[in-house]
Amino acid sequence: MTSLARGGDASRNSVWSTCGQVYGQLALDSGLPGSEALVEGGGARRLLWAVALLTLVYYSTTETAAILREYFTYSVAVAFEYNTNESFEIPDVTVCNVNPLRRSKLCALDASERGMNSELEERLCGKTQGFHEVCCEKTR
Repeated sequence: MTSLARGGDASRNSVWSTCGQVYGQLALDSGLPGSEALVEGGGARRLLWAVALLTLVYYSTTETAAILREYFTYSVAVAFEYNTNESFEIPDVTVCNVNPLRRSKLCALDASERGMNSELEERLCGKTQGFHEVCCEKTR
């Protein structure tokens, strides 16, 4: 019976050894820093790399946990307020229109050439408009 138990232990060891070889080769192929020390290094070298790796993983985990704890301790409150002015303020400086379509030139055309809606034509070219185009004319 003891030989059976020993045979079972031997097959377990060979399975673990095979898995170690496969994963060791995968680690070497991945180019992971320190993989050569963990796979091909001696016992002391493996131990040092494992301690360094575990230390860095521990500190990374604790720092990440501290940041997440600090983030979730404060509530998220959003307040949005929109205010409008009832009066419209006219600026001190008025910029002239540089649109190439001039109202005076448009209204100088015959009504058939304009091709506009009669209401729009009355608003733009009607006699009730007190608009004078004095700005933006080039002077020589």
